[in-house]
Amino acid sequence: MDPAGSIFASGVNLDLNLSTGAIVVIYIVCLVLSAYFAASETSFTAVSKVRLRTMADKGKRAAKTALWITERFDKTLTTILIGNNVFHMIGATVTAMFLSNVFGDEKAKALSLPGTIVTALIVYLFAEMIPKSLAKAHNEFFSLFFAGSMKFLVQILTPISAIFSAISKLVERFCASSSKTSVTEEEIISIIETIEDEGVLEPEKQALVSSAMEFREKRAKDIMVPMDQVVCIPSSISQKDLAALVKTSPYSRLPVYEGNPHNIVGILPVNVFLGQYTAGKKILLRKILLKPYVFDKEVEIPELLQRMRLNKLHMVFLTDEKREKCGILTMEDLLEELVGDIQDESDAGEGLQLM
Repeated sequence: MDPAGSIFASGVNLDLNLSTGAIVVIYIVCLVLSAYFAASETSFTAVSKVRLRTMADKGKRAAKTALWITERFDKTLTTILIGNNVFHMIGATVTAMFLSNVFGDEKAKALSLPGTIVTALIVYLFAEMIPKSLAKAHNEFFSLFFAGSMKFLVQILTPISAIFSAISKLVERFCASSSKTSVTEEEIISIIETIEDEGVLEPEKQALVSSAMEFREKRAKDIMVPMDQVVCIPSSISQKDLAALVKTSPYSRLPVYEGNPHNIVGILPVNVFLGQYTAGKKILLRKILLKPYVFDKEVEIPELLQRMRLNKLHMVFLTDEKREKCGILTMEDLLEELVGDIQDESDAGEGLQLM
């Protein structure tokens, strides 16, 4: 028997007449292709779709192809598994051929176990661990580099992968879980932080999105202005004194109380008062006051914002457990909590100027 043309593999003799050099070359090719499929799987799993979409929008062709693959990853994964298993089997076969060529059939049988162990170590190291580690560390580079070839393989292996996908879906149908997949708030926040780290979202926009996520968790008491810090005016104040006050006041609306500061009877719209005062009209303070709306301090901010928006309220009062007024909130306060510092209509100067 010619040792160069006979192998022992699972009790089957195959006459392939391959030289030892040719067998080594075939094995190396199988190892490289297995590494290719392993690196492809890791890179397309780890790469950010958001990042790919951003590059695709800028016209990068490889990014468009990589995005196409990630959006069809089930099909891509089937293709990768087919390729990986095929080249693993070919590699195992040529390993047996190598042993038969070098040591002969009888010694090849004795060396089958050590040969299998050595082969497994080589495959693990060079066709799994190293390529997957590199692909994970440089997932964007590898996904763009492999995009064209992987798309080609996915397309030509579609008939075969369709069969395996059908079998997989059939198994999933019998083993399907009744629980629905959902995305938690923590996962969304993690996604936001990730896309900022990747440079897809500018820090200012990331802060805005994060504020929106945190916005609904807060209650009115968390951002209210306590009553002892609120500038209020007595209902008995004279028009002259009131005019002098609003001249230096940075506020466009002032709470008006009767008796004590917790007994709020209305809200003075400063612009309305000034309009009538500068026109020399007789002002009945009670007539121009806005109705004070009251909410519990435990109300959630999104609910309060919606009710203020529907009722076109600019200022509301908050009450504690004893139903006593404990603070105020303005529309400006709510918006600043969401988008950052903004200017009130009379924030531009030290106060309002009387002509």
